[in-house]
Amino acid sequence: MKSKVIILALGLGLGYWLGYTRFSPKQVIETNAPEIRQADGSLVLERNKDVKPPKSPLNPFIGSEWIRHSEVTIRPTQVPQIGSNAEIDPIKVSFDLLRLQDKTYRVIVKAEGGEVLGGVDIPIETKVYPDPPKWAAGGILLNDGYGLFIQRNVGAFLIGLDVTKTQDKALKRDNLGYSFRAGIRF
Repeated sequence: MKSKVIILALGLGLGYWLGYTRFSPKQVIETNAPEIRQADGSLVLERNKDVKPPKSPLNPFIGSEWIRHSEVTIRPTQVPQIGSNAEIDPIKVSFDLLRLQDKTYRVIVKAEGGEVLGGVDIPIETKVYPDPPKWAAGGILLNDGYGLFIQRNVGAFLIGLDVTKTQDKALKRDNLGYSFRAGIRF
């Protein structure tokens, strides 16, 4: 009996370790980063996690999630010839990234001091991230028999059913057993 408990504990520990290291999502921590002016004049925006974002944008998509907010200030390089010393104020443009319920993304653009005439959002990363499996089934090997199990993940919980067939050598007969399992996923 003691050896079965030790084997069970080792199996549970190994299963937890394998499941945790292989299947738990890796946490991404974004840190502050400086802006970078590139040779072609483009600008890699400063990333500052300490700045509080403005209020969320007007969102026409029900159930979507606000993912990221970016702002740029643009100074026109060509000034129209209205007067001899005509000066145009810089335009502040903000971009908001939304994740929709179907796990696609949309961008909302707003310009202060100007009008957004048009634009295009071109998806580059188009990977499909499948939902994790909800069902599991397998076999059970016992000292004096065998069996099958089936289980289902329901949110943070799991439920299952085990059916086993064992041999009673003293009475020379087969016993059919079952057990119900319930647990918490982590």
